[in-house]
Amino acid sequence: MNENRKLLGQRIRTSRTNRNLSQEDLAEMAEVHVSYVGQVERGEKSPSVPVLTRISHALQIPLSTLLENNEARETRSTYNAKPIKPRLRKLWKLAEKLDDETLKLILKFIRHLQKNKK
Repeated sequence: MNENRKLLGQRIRTSRTNRNLSQEDLAEMAEVHVSYVGQVERGEKSPSVPVLTRISHALQIPLSTLLENNEARETRSTYNAKPIKPRLRKLWKLAEKLDDETLKLILKFIRHLQKNKK
């Protein structure tokens, strides 16, 4: 097994688990099959640059962090970021496709919900 693929897979798995994401969550967010995520994490497959880019966005870490070879950087604070709930990620992904007026309405609605919840 290629050592670089194995290190890349370990970085992806560490980032994913630190964010309390399942392989299914990551697969959905990165638009790949769940079995492919497992193969990448085990170092069995080498993902393409577009797939790596989607994985890095889903994990909210720079692509360069996934690709760097310096093992000492594994403990960097980006791996210890506060976990984001999968539903919030899904909401974010849907919201990215909306126009500004719709986003303003949604923000107003959320603020209204928060105000009434107190």
